[in-house]
Amino acid sequence: AASCRTAITLQPAFAEAHNELGNVLQNLGEQEQALASYRKALDLRPDSVEAWTNLGLTLERLHRLEEARAAAQAALAQAPGHYGANLLCARLDSRAGAQQQARERLEALLRQSLAPRDYAMAAMDLAQVLDKLGEPVLAFERFAAAKAAWRTVLAATSYDTGQLPAHIARLHAWFSTHECNRDTASAERVRGWDASPCADGLASPIFLVGFPRSGTTLMEQILESHPHLTGSREEPLITRLLESATTPLGRPFAYPDGLEGITPEERHTLRAEYWRLAHQLIGPEVETRRLIDKLPLNIIDLGFIHHLFPDAKIIVALRDPRDVCLSCYMQSFDLNQAMVNFLDLGSTTRLYAAVMDLWRQYRALPGLDAFVYRYEDLVDDVEAMTRRLLEFLGEPWDPAVLRYHEIARGRYANTPSYQNVTLPIYRKAIGRWRNYAEQIAPHLNTLQPFLDEFGYK
Repeated sequence: AASCRTAITLQPAFAEAHNELGNVLQNLGEQEQALASYRKALDLRPDSVEAWTNLGLTLERLHRLEEARAAAQAALAQAPGHYGANLLCARLDSRAGAQQQARERLEALLRQSLAPRDYAMAAMDLAQVLDKLGEPVLAFERFAAAKAAWRTVLAATSYDTGQLPAHIARLHAWFSTHECNRDTASAERVRGWDASPCADGLASPIFLVGFPRSGTTLMEQILESHPHLTGSREEPLITRLLESATTPLGRPFAYPDGLEGITPEERHTLRAEYWRLAHQLIGPEVETRRLIDKLPLNIIDLGFIHHLFPDAKIIVALRDPRDVCLSCYMQSFDLNQAMVNFLDLGSTTRLYAAVMDLWRQYRALPGLDAFVYRYEDLVDDVEAMTRRLLEFLGEPWDPAVLRYHEIARGRYANTPSYQNVTLPIYRKAIGRWRNYAEQIAPHLNTLQPFLDEFGYK
């Protein structure tokens, strides 16, 4: 962002610099400033297809759909075959219920010669449209084609599908508890942790976790509609803290082995660093409202979280493992060390089993204060479940939480389910795995222990 602003200072009429600044601001979560940068680029160069498209894509994420379509049409007036503008129009068609129109536009896009990433994104969108049209066989074929393209993209990265499962295995061994493993040194190590609140005057956030696609975004939107609560917009606060802990501690820190040697003073240092990051990445509202740190895969680091914030409230989302794994496979996530495991159903279900087995391990940590709920139960009676959860958090009831979908229309959701957060509660996602029963059948043995334990027949 600083480099873009320097370029603009040197050459104020450089439209491309304003457009690129918009892209950077969009990635930083500063959506209104991004829109202003795109509009400045268009003031300088009204025929910029890229600026029109970027403007429209950002407006669509902000649920300003009429404005987004106007921007897309302005881009297509300059370049009818433009990839990004057509992709945007297809998404707007789908959101408007014009699935057949979206299908035709996406099929036309896929007949072009596209780079693997572009092909993957368009094929994923087409698969989603086919799913909505009730054509699961064709949809799954497109999902498979998209995942093959993503694997081509993956080959040019340093991501390794085995790295996260190996890390989870290390955590599972390190946090072995007395109930699970009576003879290990780690049993005594964890049992000896002080689970009392830290007397350093720093608050503990609320952590909302679960396997991706378990309904955490819906719960965050409901809770964030409460006047006492604010969300983290999936900022990776815990991940950043773990990656940079060496700096505030002033000494090398290895995770998880380094947890054993942390002093009370160092724990305070890390807690203070967490809140510094929260203020920097989220804003001053973290000082006036309770923070809901929502990042689903923080469930992997609940041991570290509990050691750092022993009095933190933990909310754990569950959902039918078959729907969860299928939904992960059917989403177009940005590639990272976790999401590369969603490129086929086998690795998706294996990661689910590893993560949720680790959660079963963490449940035995002394003093862990967790509220576990099922997505299906929330959908069945959103008011009853939300009342129970607010009571657990020590917050009063506020009817605004039932209007979350109206309030969410003004928010930017950095999650694949951003299109759904403005809709009232719906049941169409429950049991969707049945449409793909043949495809998920080979992986049911991996999921069966969790189907049994979490109450899914």
